[in-house]
Amino acid sequence: MIHSRLADWVLACAVAPADREAAVGDLAEEYAIRVRGGSALRASCWYWGQVVRSAPWLIWTAVRRGGWFGTLCVALAACVCQAGVELGIRAAITRLPPADGNSRWLVASAIVLASLVVVSFASGRIRPGASSVFTAVALIAVVLQLFLRNGAGLSIGRQLVAIVAGPSAACLGGLLSWRVRPPADGIKTSHRGAVSSAP
Repeated sequence: MIHSRLADWVLACAVAPADREAAVGDLAEEYAIRVRGGSALRASCWYWGQVVRSAPWLIWTAVRRGGWFGTLCVALAACVCQAGVELGIRAAITRLPPADGNSRWLVASAIVLASLVVVSFASGRIRPGASSVFTAVALIAVVLQLFLRNGAGLSIGRQLVAIVAGPSAACLGGLLSWRVRPPADGIKTSHRGAVSSAP
């Protein structure tokens, strides 16, 4: 299949954990039908279009199902934690001995991206759906910072990295929190995906 793993990943970030397998599977089936009936490129464009159009509604559904107020509170608390980490990094970086701008930017970016993964992971463990809201807020925050500060003095390449890498790191943290969550209802899953009833 030509459709991107990135599209599957974006969809998995947006869909509520209970619906992930069905949503990704349904789109994959429709994609396969479209590839057989026509062009793989057109089928890929259709697939991406479905993912982009569906993501906002799927995120909203995940928030609604998880209890919107609690989910929103956990996501906002995660945002406050992330803002504190970023302010601490900025203060620490400015106290370092002078170095070229690239090394400071790389160190700060690596720490911020790692903290986005950790904070999103923690919010997803505390409240399912909170990491999806946190990811959306991270994307909005990055775009607003770049827009309001005229690119924040960053080159176009660095701006694109910020727009893609920041929300992707937050999404990764959410996916990791979902992957380590124990299955519900006493069902055990082996490392190969076989399902058995709990004793």
